[in-house]
Amino acid sequence: MKKLFLFCLMATTILAFDSCRKDPVVIDDNGNVIDGNQKPIASFTYTTQQITGGIAIYCNNTSTNATSYVWELNDDYYSSEKNPVIYIYTAGTYNLRLTAYNGNNSNYTYKVITVKPAPTGYEITSLKLTKIPMLDGNNASWDTGIFGGGEPDIFFKIMDYDKVQTFCTGQRVDDVSSLPISWTITNTQLEIGTKYIIQFLDYDDGIDPHDIMANCVWEVKASQEGQTTINWNAQSGTISFVVGIKWLYPSKGLEDLICVEEDTNEVVGEVLPE
Repeated sequence: MKKLFLFCLMATTILAFDSCRKDPVVIDDNGNVIDGNQKPIASFTYTTQQITGGIAIYCNNTSTNATSYVWELNDDYYSSEKNPVIYIYTAGTYNLRLTAYNGNNSNYTYKVITVKPAPTGYEITSLKLTKIPMLDGNNASWDTGIFGGGEPDIFFKIMDYDKVQTFCTGQRVDDVSSLPISWTITNTQLEIGTKYIIQFLDYDDGIDPHDIMANCVWEVKASQEGQTTINWNAQSGTISFVVGIKWLYPSKGLEDLICVEEDTNEVVGEVLPE
């Protein structure tokens, strides 16, 4: 009977001790208590800013269940900060990798970033008119000249915002009865972020030889940088046209840099303990 009592007393003591024992308390980088047995999840976003001679990458760490971090940019950068700012001064392709840790557990993710020279301007290589009123405000044909035909003879001009300087005049396309119509353009260099006026006109042989069919204010913004050629769509009321663009780049050594995310899908994985 005494042995049975001692056995029950020992079992009760062990159960009481076990019920008081807790897993180690783990505090994440935000001061929150987390489950030390749960694996971290690494994730981040970033924004970029042009600086003199390069770009700055502002990292936004969105990882969860983590206590510490390691950032790597190829083999040239290392940081244990939560949200570092990384500076790049050379064009190229970079793997920006974040590893999140929690005790012996870890998880990583990375994004592929391409850094390119920023274009200083652009050339217009083509223009295709896809939509424009074929009748004037009185529903009459634009071709009102004495010797004109029944359809407009369309050409265009690209001018500065004050309509003082003309950069390009497209060759006249006669007797246009349907759209689209296209022009090939050479040696027209314009500035990024500058507003221009593009004017479509009907050429007539009579009293009013230059009827203005439509005006449009347009510009190519810096947010479109980073591509060698693009199709740029512009619409203003009932006018629509497509512009082919070729970027102009500075001489080597004088370029500023821009950043473009090449791979928009994050790559994730677990780092195995050594």
